[in-house]
Amino acid sequence: MPGAADLPEPPWWTPRKTSAPRRSLSREAIVGAALKILRAEGTYGVSMRRVATELGTGAASLYAHVANKEELLELVFDEIVAEIPLPEPDPARWQEQVRQVWIDSHAALARNGDIARVALGRVPLGPNSMRVAEVTMTVLRSGGVPDKAAAWAVDVVGLYVVANAIEGTVYADRQPSEKERAAYWSQVGN
Repeated sequence: MPGAADLPEPPWWTPRKTSAPRRSLSREAIVGAALKILRAEGTYGVSMRRVATELGTGAASLYAHVANKEELLELVFDEIVAEIPLPEPDPARWQEQVRQVWIDSHAALARNGDIARVALGRVPLGPNSMRVAEVTMTVLRSGGVPDKAAAWAVDVVGLYVVANAIEGTVYADRQPSEKERAAYWSQVGN
């Protein structure tokens, strides 16, 4: 005798939907989706609803993993900071090393839209941000820079790197014409 699974359903029933299996929802998946949106649309394009749509779920399900958009952007920022290569401190090359960390920090931020905005008005405290700060301070100390000066350098130069990355995205968003660029440079002198 055939089982229920072997019998056809009546033709007047609504056919079963065949949906693609959902991805497992995790903080990593949410951050990955937000990063994808960020790179395409900038921080203003990242919303809980937009990320949920990208993941094929409802916005409410994200809140089990991320408190709000602000926390999500902080997590995305920290994920991007993880891309920064960090040197093994070498006292003989400390100036070159610290300069390279700051150049690589700027490059990582500039590659990722306007994510640098997240670092304004707050100290990024994610594990990757702290790792970059600690390695930078270690490199500075290896060159004989006193602790207080090293801490100020990490803060002040970090702000400069962030502001410069933001300015680059503002400029890119404006997309001035060649004529506008020429007029600007004639006013400020090149």
